[in-house]
Amino acid sequence: MGRIIKFILILSEHTHWEYKISNWTWTNFKLYKFTKSSFETNGNRINNLTFDSFVSRNPLSWAMTSGANIEYTIEAPDKLY
Repeated sequence: MGRIIKFILILSEHTHWEYKISNWTWTNFKLYKFTKSSFETNGNRINNLTFDSFVSRNPLSWAMTSGANIEYTIEAPDKLY
């Protein structure tokens, strides 16, 4: 928990809002693990077939970081729903 609070305190300091511990709850969290990857990491090139296959995996997030690469996060090994 200490790392989370330290991070929130850094955000509080740099964004000029006050962290009030009484406004936060730190119980009953569930940790989800996801997989981050990219086309380059997997040795794939972006084209119609690979992009369609990629989109069918329903990524949680993705960003085209260059004309030849997409970085993404998928729900694996855990699923949100």
